Amino acid sequence: GRIHGVGKVTEARMHDLGIETGADLRQWTLEELGREFGKSSQYFYWLARGVDHRPVRASRTRKSIGSERTFGENIQTRSAMLEILQQLSDELMELQSEKSLSSGSITVKVRFADFTTLTRSHSLRRGRLDKMTARQTLPYLLDRALSTRQSSAHYSAEAGPASTRQAGVRLLGVAFGSLAAVDADLPEQLEIEWAVESGD
Repeated sequence: GRIHGVGKVTEARMHDLGIETGADLRQWTLEELGREFGKSSQYFYWLARGVDHRPVRASRTRKSIGSERTFGENIQTRSAMLEILQQLSDELMELQSEKSLSSGSITVKVRFADFTTLTRSHSLRRGRLDKMTARQTLPYLLDRALSTRQSSAHYSAEAGPASTRQAGVRLLGVAFGSLAAVDADLPEQLEIEWAVESGD
């Protein structure tokens, strides 16, 4: 294949020498390459033969952070659910602050007693997620999950179902997404905008 990633000057020099592909490069001896490329010659020589001695660098950037909690006894009331979600969110705020990260989205995860799991997310249109915005968003996302559940099962988010063991919540989670390194010049998001969905 064609040679890429060697720098524009080197690429132009290789082009002038008729080196367009790895196969072309393999035709050159180490000594010949040394005369043309100096210290880089050994790298090019072995690279053409599929050998690269550079250390592997793990450069994968984490895209999200999250925290969840499973309960020994299912939670039945919306207020108790919201309290847990706020605790989880506050913990994540501290964690991302320690890691000098900021986030642009928030997700709530709700797993019911029958293991049905719903996630609802919101992405900020501008700015980054702060503690106040997260606290404003959690009830909205929780209500969206509960309302979806209610439409598919007989469930009251506040009072609980007639058979509480059947429809309580066994796990709650919060995740922050669209992570980025903190930018001191980036204004904080103070308000959140969305079209509120009506639910029963």
